[in-house]
Amino acid sequence: MKYFILFLSICALSANSLFAQVVEEINPYDVEEMMERIGELGIPVPADIEKLGDIAKSAYEAGDCGNAIPALETYGKTVNLYADLVMSGVSPYNRALSADQRRFGSTRPLIAIERGANEYITMRNEALLMHAECLVRTGEKEKAAVMYYQALQVIYLNETELWERARNGLYSIIGFEF
Repeated sequence: MKYFILFLSICALSANSLFAQVVEEINPYDVEEMMERIGELGIPVPADIEKLGDIAKSAYEAGDCGNAIPALETYGKTVNLYADLVMSGVSPYNRALSADQRRFGSTRPLIAIERGANEYITMRNEALLMHAECLVRTGEKEKAAVMYYQALQVIYLNETELWERARNGLYSIIGFEF
């Protein structure tokens, strides 16, 4: 019986260490990447994002891919930066161990923040897709394939229209039929 209890104790300790979350160590002074992004794009605010989106979408819809491609790239990068900044507000919760998360209490405000950030992520995903489609129109199929691939890596499951457009665009380039 003693051995059985010892065996169960060892199993419990092993299972606990196997399923424990690993908390990634973050260097709070490693700011170069974010400084570079903000240096390139500025501090994004919704009004500026809307203007950039209007310019990019207008050029795209007019078939003016020469102007749409750089506008879509700037718009997509700016929207992505904004979403990253917004999501940083929920990072302490997301980094916490699941036991700490359960003790946290109401997550309603965090859900609202994440939902808002996800709207901007969808805008970024759409910009990636329009960028890829413009690259196809300008004959830059290699770059278009990469952009479609990148879009498919970040498009959410519920973004079915974007997913289908990206998948079909990539498959058209590589000749895959299903």
